[in-house]
Amino acid sequence: MSGIRIRFLNTRHLFTLVVLLPVLASCSRGPIEDSVRVERKAVHLLDEPRHRTVYHEEDFYLLDVQLNPGDESLEHIHDQAILLTRLSSSSGPLKGEVSAITEYASTPFTHSIRNEGDYLLRILALVNSSSGSLQQDDLPTGLNVLPQLEDQWFRSYRLELEIGESTPIIRHQNSGFIAQVSPGIIHVKREDGITEELRRSGDWEWQRGDIAYRLTNVGNGPVSLVINEVRKHKDIRD
Repeated sequence: MSGIRIRFLNTRHLFTLVVLLPVLASCSRGPIEDSVRVERKAVHLLDEPRHRTVYHEEDFYLLDVQLNPGDESLEHIHDQAILLTRLSSSSGPLKGEVSAITEYASTPFTHSIRNEGDYLLRILALVNSSSGSLQQDDLPTGLNVLPQLEDQWFRSYRLELEIGESTPIIRHQNSGFIAQVSPGIIHVKREDGITEELRRSGDWEWQRGDIAYRLTNVGNGPVSLVINEVRKHKDIRD
């Protein structure tokens, strides 16, 4: 009888373990998943892979931000002034709409971006990690239009060139970039003899502020351009 009793007890214990193991396993998954979520930290803007740095000079960064439909960026931290030139949204093309978020320089902000639409989201983002400039004598020459945006960190101009039209010689005191924001072909002829060509919306050319240039529309239709500057205080020394 004792042998039968021992076998019965072992079978009952085995049955109990078979019933409880799935429950124990499901309970153990919760804390592990929670710990993974806790360890997933936000990255800095300049380390977020969809905010790709395409040019860097001193305190300035030009980022080519691209999110495919359904894609989402990592949680990332903004702590620098930023100027956004929007080439396309999740719903379709944009013609270089420009806006600045300078509050990030004093109040860091963390978020992620998700493309909920059916179109590539693309932004050329100009980052200024300096304290900017309040100088009033740093205007460019040769740009016969008023800035569409101007603050302590940035200055932005918009140009519309007709077929065959050229600008005067443009000379900057600040670095920045020229962006084509509509279809067409633009030649950027620099005073050092080099000519660069922009062939489509989203093409850009960095200008360092020490080489003047002229823009010419060599395509078969009007072209829109945005010219952005980054501003930084310059020490004046004899």
